[in-house]
Amino acid sequence: MESLFHFIFELVKIAALACFYSSIVLLFFIALGYLKSNCWFDRMVKDKYRFWSRGSLYISIALFVFMWTYWGDHGLGDNSVVPVGHFKTVEYGGGAHITPKLEGQVSFQTFAIDDKRLYASSVQKSTGGDKYDFLVWNLSTDEVKYYPTEVEYMAQADLQNFPKFDSFHEFDYHYSKHWNGWRLWFLP
Repeated sequence: MESLFHFIFELVKIAALACFYSSIVLLFFIALGYLKSNCWFDRMVKDKYRFWSRGSLYISIALFVFMWTYWGDHGLGDNSVVPVGHFKTVEYGGGAHITPKLEGQVSFQTFAIDDKRLYASSVQKSTGGDKYDFLVWNLSTDEVKYYPTEVEYMAQADLQNFPKFDSFHEFDYHYSKHWNGWRLWFLP
């Protein structure tokens, strides 16, 4: 039910954004038409409402398609998604988890991200139920390295410049950091 309400909200938001963007495009063409008195500009903006409504339709379709891409998918209702790079995501549905290719689903409590890797703490594999203190997921190669103790992770952190434990945050922090701001107001 949450997903349905969120989907309806997204449709309303897409309609509002499409009207806004179409208005900006219309104003741009009107201004450009006045600066350059070409006849094709006059024909294009002669029926401004038709231009604006068609623009709104095309933009809303583009925004709807964008909403389902890697860059626009933030989850619907009961799950949330944060893109972390290399077309990989962290999902939240009752807990934060990732799904590396050969590993299956891996759940964790807190994590940190840089350009190449995701670092997670309090890790539990869904296959076998193995528990680890830390993992490092190489996003480009899809390799996962598990560290059973904090001491082993900290030894590697010093050698390879991994983030320290104080830079790890829960999923809500990363979701808010990524999706709030300009993405909240200008994307579906």
